[in-house]
Amino acid sequence: MDQENDYKITHLADSFEEFIRGLEHESLYDPDEDAEDLEDDADEEETDHKGSFAGSVLLSKAEWDKEQLIRDLREEWGIVDEEPDEGDEDVENSDDAVVMRVGNMMLIVTLFHGHIPDNEAEINAENNYMWPEAVEVAKAHKAHIMVAVLGEEEKLLERGKLFTKAMAVCCKQKYATGVYTSGVVFEPRFYEGLADMLKKDELPIFNWVWFGLYRSEGGLNGYTYGMDVFGKEEMEVLNTDAEPEELRDFLASLASYVLACDVTLQDGETIGFSADDKHTITRSPGVSLPEEQMTLKIGYEPIKGDPEDDDDSIGMDDVSYHIENLEEKELPIDPINAYNHMAIYLRWCMEHDLMGGKFLAEHGEVVNQVKADPGNTDLRTFIREELFGCLFSALFNQKGRAFAHYYYGEIDAPYYPADIDDYALKYFGPSRYHSNEFQQEAYLFIPFDEDYYQAMAEVIEERFTNWQGQDFDEDTLEPSEVAQAIMEYLDCECTYFPSMADDDPIMSAYSYARRLGVREGFVPVLIQADDETQLECLVMNADPEHDADFYEFDLKTVEEYRKKMLSAPIKDGKAILEELTGQRKEEAEDDDLDWDEEVLGEMEGGEPNDRFANYWNDDTGMTYPLILAKIPVKNPWEIFAYLPFGNWNECPDTPDLMAVAKYWFEQHGAIPAAMSHDELEFELPTPISKERAMEVAVEQYGFCPDLDQNEDGSIGSLAAVLWQSTVWYFWWD
Repeated sequence: MDQENDYKITHLADSFEEFIRGLEHESLYDPDEDAEDLEDDADEEETDHKGSFAGSVLLSKAEWDKEQLIRDLREEWGIVDEEPDEGDEDVENSDDAVVMRVGNMMLIVTLFHGHIPDNEAEINAENNYMWPEAVEVAKAHKAHIMVAVLGEEEKLLERGKLFTKAMAVCCKQKYATGVYTSGVVFEPRFYEGLADMLKKDELPIFNWVWFGLYRSEGGLNGYTYGMDVFGKEEMEVLNTDAEPEELRDFLASLASYVLACDVTLQDGETIGFSADDKHTITRSPGVSLPEEQMTLKIGYEPIKGDPEDDDDSIGMDDVSYHIENLEEKELPIDPINAYNHMAIYLRWCMEHDLMGGKFLAEHGEVVNQVKADPGNTDLRTFIREELFGCLFSALFNQKGRAFAHYYYGEIDAPYYPADIDDYALKYFGPSRYHSNEFQQEAYLFIPFDEDYYQAMAEVIEERFTNWQGQDFDEDTLEPSEVAQAIMEYLDCECTYFPSMADDDPIMSAYSYARRLGVREGFVPVLIQADDETQLECLVMNADPEHDADFYEFDLKTVEEYRKKMLSAPIKDGKAILEELTGQRKEEAEDDDLDWDEEVLGEMEGGEPNDRFANYWNDDTGMTYPLILAKIPVKNPWEIFAYLPFGNWNECPDTPDLMAVAKYWFEQHGAIPAAMSHDELEFELPTPISKERAMEVAVEQYGFCPDLDQNEDGSIGSLAAVLWQSTVWYFWWD
């Protein structure tokens, strides 16, 4: 986009008003309801679109599956019509509209036959520098589904969330080709994927706000488009020497903070992202946006100054999210519980001298009280009344901010809210944790006492120690060719981890994925990313025609293999293990070995095994690059349909792997969790009993005669490991 070009973003608010008028004309919407909302929209200037949540999903064919849309709203997001009007025949008999009452909001979804007028979609598609095909897709659309959300103005975030959920559901329609909203046309998969952030209680900022970038003589420029829908002024950054990705992320961080914490930035103030920078805020007529629209110009180059004098900073946590969930789900607990986890984190930081100078100057007496009598200091009221229910990075000193960015930031790193959730899982147990009693908010029900604090303080301390000693292999920061090929083969959501000195981020992400997978229907597995032999094995089993050139596998053939494996009856895992054990006995007899004395031996010695081993590189002392794959299967034994790594030498083939894994899961809760081309590790919730250890050790020896866990080569020493361990390790030579 060049600055000299015409301003291309047209306003969805115009289409929004036409949409509502059309609904009134066809008697699909009661104009008396939310009349004040509509009048406000009509009275405001064209550049003021506060509360105008409207957008369209483009269709290549003028057809939709209305029943599927209603079903997807319910199954994907739990959205149902809370006040169905059975007497409204026009709504009931209309094939082209869905109108729902959701809380205090109204969701309206309508199919429009024909092109969006005035070439509006294709004109705005030119703004999407991330999707080259956007313009052609927009030109080709034959119809569109328009989505609008009305409701109380003070609940703008909730309206935005409902709007995004509905738009994401429309993306699932058979003929959906593009998403027109926020002054741009998105790829449906892109929009739908970002909408999933709502499932993690994060804001889908890139669905709500478009971050435009263009070059001028002065350098790279950026602007937001979509903030005004939330009643916030748009922001611009002008004439920088930044890289495009850096500038986009800078604006995205600002927008997230402003919306999440409901902040109003003022002319003449500064805003800071870390302990040692400030950025000026100037309000003036738009440059990237129309001149008649006032925007906030954010200085990109930081102003150096006293690290403790920042006026603002990036938000870490906002209690309003947790209270909204509590109220929306009508959970029977005191709202003060929503502050529990924030109070624990703040107390730990106070005890470990991570608070900033400005905070100490204003609230030093609170810190002194915590240190003097920690067990009798409840910081929840302090956070509610003095910090307005939010934690900000500005509260902390430089080390505290850096640690918060690592630990209270992205979900793929060790993530404090995820650790809180892990504690809730352990505290209540899996059955109760996942039950309807807590409605996925179990952490709110944990008793706020000293035991809770001490348990979490131990976790935070471990994260802090690991963070200080972390190191990465810079040569592995980007996925290699084989890693990219493995992820393409898997064709599911994957997270790449470079080689690192401490596997804390890996295990944290895996643990979170394990818990999330129970709810969302996937099983996470850790896979060595640079293992070319692994890729060769996968292709050899699923697409043997390409095993000589395994980088050229046919994904359609791989998908057919998966379907075949998943649809076939599961064999008897116990019978397979008994047969394999019989073979081992025959081999022992052929080798003149006494089975009881020389093979079984005594159950003695053995060290506990509670950590995965296959991804450690003994030469470097660091992990191998890894892929965390979220395999889209319901049952853990089904992952081998996606990861058929066996069927060579004495390593079992896919049907046998599935059968044995099913048997061990049903018997012991064992889940296949990590693998390379010749190693496989299972994770268990608790070790097996000592009484069954020898029996299971014999099964494992039958399954994998190359086991090297045991010190003296006997099954007895393996059994001594098993009854103390939550990880089972297998290696085929």
